Amino acid sequence: VYIGFISFEVLEKLAGKLDFVSTNHVHVTIDKKDDGSYYVVFYTRVSKKRLTKIEILENGIKLSDKDPKGFTVAETKFIDYLMKPYNEINLKQIKSIQNRVLSWK
Repeated sequence: VYIGFISFEVLEKLAGKLDFVSTNHVHVTIDKKDDGSYYVVFYTRVSKKRLTKIEILENGIKLSDKDPKGFTVAETKFIDYLMKPYNEINLKQIKSIQNRVLSWK
């Protein structure tokens, strides 16, 4: 479920310094794991045709290519078009969302 976006700067405050620069907003989603639990996932477009999935784990971060079954680059372009300033999530809000989602069973 797409819930909003954060700036790349906020992502680096959450995840630490990253080896790439996002070309646009960082999309924030709530995804369901295979075990039925939920977690917050970040997606960023690192080129015109490539999305990177960013997961913040207890012991660091995990970067991977976006799951082919998930949303596409074209869909993120459309979402970018629809975004308004009030869809931006700040650092305090994203930490609160992460804590809330982690408490779901």
